[in-house]
Amino acid sequence: MDNRVLPSHLTAETATAEGWWSKSPYAIMELNVNAAIIEPNHDNLLVLNEDDTVNDSEMYAIKGYAYSGGGRRVIRVEVTLDDGATWQLAHIIYHEKPSAYGKMWCWVHYELVVPVSSLLRAREVCVRAWDSSMNLMPESPTWNVMGMMNNPWYRVKIHHEQDTNTLRFEHPTQAGNQKGGWMTKERIMTNENEEPIRSKKLQVESVDTSSAETPKPGLTADELSELPLISADEVAKHNTKDSCWFICRGLVYDATPFLDEHPGGATSILLCGGTDCTDEFESIHSTKAWQMLKKYCIGRCPSTDDDTGTSDTASSSADHEETDVALKGATKVPIVLISREVVSHDARIFKFALPAKDLRLGLPVGNHVFLYAQINGKTVVRAYTPISSESDEDRGFVSFLIKIYFAGDNPVHPEGGVFSQYLDGLHLGQQIQIKGPLGHFTYYGDGNFSLEATNFHATKFGFIAGGTGITPVYQVMRAILENAKDQTKVALIYCVRSERDLLLRKELETLQKLRPSQCRIFYTLSDLEQLDRNDPVVRGWAYGKSRLNFAMVKNIIGSDADHVGMCGPDGLIEYACKPALLKLNYDLKTQTTVF
Repeated sequence: MDNRVLPSHLTAETATAEGWWSKSPYAIMELNVNAAIIEPNHDNLLVLNEDDTVNDSEMYAIKGYAYSGGGRRVIRVEVTLDDGATWQLAHIIYHEKPSAYGKMWCWVHYELVVPVSSLLRAREVCVRAWDSSMNLMPESPTWNVMGMMNNPWYRVKIHHEQDTNTLRFEHPTQAGNQKGGWMTKERIMTNENEEPIRSKKLQVESVDTSSAETPKPGLTADELSELPLISADEVAKHNTKDSCWFICRGLVYDATPFLDEHPGGATSILLCGGTDCTDEFESIHSTKAWQMLKKYCIGRCPSTDDDTGTSDTASSSADHEETDVALKGATKVPIVLISREVVSHDARIFKFALPAKDLRLGLPVGNHVFLYAQINGKTVVRAYTPISSESDEDRGFVSFLIKIYFAGDNPVHPEGGVFSQYLDGLHLGQQIQIKGPLGHFTYYGDGNFSLEATNFHATKFGFIAGGTGITPVYQVMRAILENAKDQTKVALIYCVRSERDLLLRKELETLQKLRPSQCRIFYTLSDLEQLDRNDPVVRGWAYGKSRLNFAMVKNIIGSDADHVGMCGPDGLIEYACKPALLKLNYDLKTQTTVF
């Protein structure tokens, strides 16, 4: 009865009361892929030279084991020393040959030899494994009432013991009833400098968590006490590209050196310059981003109001000169829901009224906005691109095409999307807030565009979109194809699971009919990979019948596009789009944009 993984919203009491323990779909029948580190063992010591230097030839062997269930072979074991930024392949030692049916049941051992110098620079050693079904150990645990089948990256922390001149390795826990380990409840509760691993449940329900569960920049109590006090008024003076400061959770950061490196572009930081942007940072950034903050921390700020980010002082320099636009830079603007249109099983078009019916939104082509809502007592922020235009026809309102991530649809995120479900539950007449514009790509017309304030010209654009990532692409394509004087060519690959997921298809094909010689559109459906090639559905589909691949990019976009814009899931961008474009000799820094 107890060997099962129940849905994450259940407690032991509700599971018993509602009869969940006897439901067979939740019983554990096979193990998932997992791996652990054996060497270095818990509390192992690595003695260094007296002056903390190491010879480049000094090496250290990291060893462990891995397994998977159902006879699935462990095909890859990877080790990272920089929290997943880079990975190294370990050598796998198999103890059996595949059966006649290709099954492998034994655990495997692995080994990776690394320079000792790399351990000196690392905070922890992490391992993850893959099996033959391409199942991958996740970065974080997924909570369930029994704690069963959790298989996140196995992390061994590295402590530099200055007094004994050694590196000490600490595992998350000890076997059986032995005490020790960095992940024990007592350790997490008493050590404020320890950063606990947050489960997927906590990440999804971040709007309900306390400040103690929010990641913190890695500053010690002594380091915090030594920081100078900086007033909010002083921070407000630093809101330009030459000096851009912001406040986050009571600490002041100088983002000026990071403006050109920010993946989301300098504009999104400058929009928050001189303000308290705690809400924006907590809603959008990952744990890794919090860890990066330490480098830019310059002081502490006395308690500020939640509305600091919308103050007139902070936003005055960012406000648009135009008086007929709704967007006011760093100032949040109220908008009211006036209609909701169901366009698919999980997508809606939300139409909001602007503060006045004669206002345009004021969003440059290629830019996006932040939407704000108060959910469960906390401000939640998400970035979206409108599908409405700046034309007179669209004055007075703004429309968004948004996918709803329903609770229970994805077992990895059982609670679903906090913000999208909130929007789907809004009543007509209810209000949220909008802020912008933001973005590092702007299209001006006739092939002219800017990327991070540098001007470029294109005679041909390539676009790759996945799911609702079509919205910024549609915005740029519309600006080109509805302008009879704009001769810029466009080629789009739109990647979705099934035909019903092709959002804005009618609108895209209408644009194509306007300028057929300038526009090429290609759809590809990943679900068709699972069907027989003689299936009527497959035979009746004239476009792509698989996930995005190199041949599609080569044939549809080619190597002659001046610039390629991409928007979609991280996996699509990192593992399909970018490798294909690199193979076609595109410069990812200057010839591509991720919206």
